[in-house]
Amino acid sequence: MTLIHDQLILVREKVGVIRKEEENARYSFKYRGIEAVLNRAAPLFVEHGINLYPKLIGLPIARDITTGGGTRMHEVIVVVEYRLVASDGSEEVIVVAGESMDAASSATAKAFSTALRIGLLQALMIPTKGEDASDTASRAASKKTLLMEKIKVVALSTKLVEDNRWEDLDADFVTWSQGVIPGEATEEMLQDYLKKITPATTVSRKPVNRGKP
Repeated sequence: MTLIHDQLILVREKVGVIRKEEENARYSFKYRGIEAVLNRAAPLFVEHGINLYPKLIGLPIARDITTGGGTRMHEVIVVVEYRLVASDGSEEVIVVAGESMDAASSATAKAFSTALRIGLLQALMIPTKGEDASDTASRAASKKTLLMEKIKVVALSTKLVEDNRWEDLDADFVTWSQGVIPGEATEEMLQDYLKKITPATTVSRKPVNRGKP
């Protein structure tokens, strides 16, 4: 596999979900605007050393139309080739069309923005629904909070902590983890520490009398 392939996979993993939160009030539909897509993708492209080079394919298709309400509009369609290039020179190419209408002089600029938005959405396969990165982080934090509460319960029951001296628990954790404080511990570390301080349970069984009564 090429470097650009690997880097695009990493960007896809990090870009997360971009929901349709912008609304076209006139036609009553929601969409993902160019700002939302660029704000999410551009920093990841920089992080992973990916450059994007646009190239107009042919001449724009332009025409003036009149809407049903009598408004004069300028419609522009562009076809753009985007080269996604990694630091080693390997590249992937995508070709997309962008279409836009505007009553003033912005139809061409909007058409290019539409092409870029569609190109990024398709190249990175950005979903509109599902689990966002912020949702994942929030749930991970909730799991760590729950583990800390379990650790506190066990610490009190085993007398590891007495009279609410929680600094004793912190000190014990730091010693066990070789310098990591509880607030910076991973979920796996907290699980291992919980196992360490939880007393082993034993099951007592009555002896079986195999002799005659």
